[in-house]
Amino acid sequence: MSYADIKNKRRGSSIIADGMEKLSREDVLNQTLTLSNVDVINAKDGRCAVLIFAEHPNSFYFGGKVLTEMCEDFLEDEDAMEDLRAGRVKLVLSLATSNSGREYVTYDFVEED
Repeated sequence: MSYADIKNKRRGSSIIADGMEKLSREDVLNQTLTLSNVDVINAKDGRCAVLIFAEHPNSFYFGGKVLTEMCEDFLEDEDAMEDLRAGRVKLVLSLATSNSGREYVTYDFVEED
C-alpha cells in the first residue's frame, strides 16, 4: 500500500471505489450477489465497509457495522481474499431489525451446489 493509498483511506475514500457510482440499498437487497472486492475506510461516524459486486462492476456499496465486520474478516485473511477475488463468495443482503427497532443490512452467504 502506498502513502497515497494510506492518505486516501484516512480521508474516508477508498481506492477500490475511485470513480465508481454509489449503489443504494434497493440496488442490492434480496438478490444473490458475487463479492469481488472489499475495503474498510475511516468515515466521520467510524469505520465503514466498501463492497464491490461482480454484478455491478462500476459501482460500490457502503456497508454499516455488520458488513464492516465481515469485510475486516476478509481483509485479515489472505485465503478468504483469494476466494473473494476468484468469484467464490456469494451472498444475499437483507434488512433486519435490532431490538431497539432500528433497521440494518445483514447478510447470508450462499452456498454453491
